[in-house]
Amino acid sequence: MVKAISKKEILVELDNVLSSPQISGSTVLSEFLKFIVHETLDGRGDELKEYTIGVNALKRDSSFNPQIDSIVRIHAGRLRRSLKEYYYEAGVEDQIVITIPKGSYQPVFEHRSAPVGARQEQSKPSTQFDHPPRPRNPALDDSVELWHKITLAVLPFRHLGLDSALVDFTNGMGEYLSTELTSFNDLRVVSYYHGSFASSQSTDLRKLGITLNARYLLTGSVQMLGPLVRVLVQLNDSSTGDQLWAHTFEKQYAESELGKFQLEIVARTIGGVTGVNGAISRNEIQGSSDKSDQVSISYWYARYSNSFDQNTMTQALAYYDEMLKKDPRNAKMLGFMAEILAGQTLSPSCTDKSLDRAIEYSKLAIKLDPKGQQGYQALAICLLLQRKKAECIQILNQGIALNPRSTDFQGGMGALLIYAGEFEQGAQLVRRAMELTPNLPWWQIFSLSFYSYVGGKYDDAIFLTTKMQIDIVWIPVIKAVSLAQLGQTGEARAILDAVKSIFPTLDLMAPGTLDQLFYSDVMVQEISAGLKKIYT
Repeated sequence: MVKAISKKEILVELDNVLSSPQISGSTVLSEFLKFIVHETLDGRGDELKEYTIGVNALKRDSSFNPQIDSIVRIHAGRLRRSLKEYYYEAGVEDQIVITIPKGSYQPVFEHRSAPVGARQEQSKPSTQFDHPPRPRNPALDDSVELWHKITLAVLPFRHLGLDSALVDFTNGMGEYLSTELTSFNDLRVVSYYHGSFASSQSTDLRKLGITLNARYLLTGSVQMLGPLVRVLVQLNDSSTGDQLWAHTFEKQYAESELGKFQLEIVARTIGGVTGVNGAISRNEIQGSSDKSDQVSISYWYARYSNSFDQNTMTQALAYYDEMLKKDPRNAKMLGFMAEILAGQTLSPSCTDKSLDRAIEYSKLAIKLDPKGQQGYQALAICLLLQRKKAECIQILNQGIALNPRSTDFQGGMGALLIYAGEFEQGAQLVRRAMELTPNLPWWQIFSLSFYSYVGGKYDDAIFLTTKMQIDIVWIPVIKAVSLAQLGQTGEARAILDAVKSIFPTLDLMAPGTLDQLFYSDVMVQEISAGLKKIYT
């Protein structure tokens, strides 16, 4: 039987948390936590609302309106992250745990679920400059090989001469970024506490990289320029001292809008630095080549995604096939392999066996790493090629939900939703991905030409086709039928005559041809209408 936790034990644990590095440096978080804990112990936990906390803990006046001012929600998020980090670091041996469930401001007091003996390796950080190795993330599947993970540390953002709200905003930026980046399975994110401590001892990025065992460091600063808040964010390669990515964010200062501003900064930063098309991967790939022995795991997948030619597919498949012999349980590579095999089926020379292998590899990738989106995307492509649209859409929605922050998979899964006929949902995802990064692969950007054509925006569809340098039949067909819808049937016919010379066996007007090329009934009907204008 679990022993009840006494009020005295809770107050002792509250003192432990309040004296920790994660909380003690912020008066706002300390007052917030003290208030909600004492209110709950005094039997008023059910009365903890945004207004109550804003007025009593954050010292807002009686006119405080939480519908306009999101300050309580901002600090509640910071407090949850700080508590999580405290119990992962300095409080790893505490027997009582204080948490604040999402959707509530009433704290929960629980006995630690795992015995202390199981956590002895996670001792409190050393006071020396060199910290012990960071413990393994228990959320990771044991079967997923970690050799390809890239290590990243987020350092505290600098601020000068700011008011208290902006100081809290600045302090929260690094914590928020660090927390959100842990959602990416191909990254190892150094504990924010370790990064904070190390950066207080040195400002030399190369030394910090060595101390934290992190090649990549995210840095930033916040400053006031008259009525504007300016936030600068940089991604640095600590091994070379190079700055790989940077962005300047500016917004008219309004305390009630700081929460939205923080969300925007985090989303755009994650979009700029993560994923196959982000700054980290591009830097890794830049040091690779076709003949390199130290090729990045993403190198051939990136080559395939952006070129989509048979020669690249063949070389990519040979590379991943060889690497999977060495590491057969690597979910990321299995997902890459599956997607390339599925893409190869669009080539006239492929066999159905390619799709069978793609399905096998994608399902194995999901089994080995249920939180890895690459396997879900590969399986969705396979299901789409099999015309199993309902299953495809279900897998896509599951994959998106795993990590909605991933720009790679917002773009990729959004494009697949468009190809499957879910035009509005897919276009929203692809457009958002394009806002966050300019480096999406051709097939993701091209999906918007399907959306534009079905929506009657033929000029937009034509514009998107002119940006494509890929030899695949979809592109000239979309351009031709869009021109036909605009009354330019002569130019449209010339384009299709050129297609006929490249694909002599292709008869677009033959029964069943469009059903083989397009996966949405709506798309087939709209393409058919365009072709009739050309040939009648």
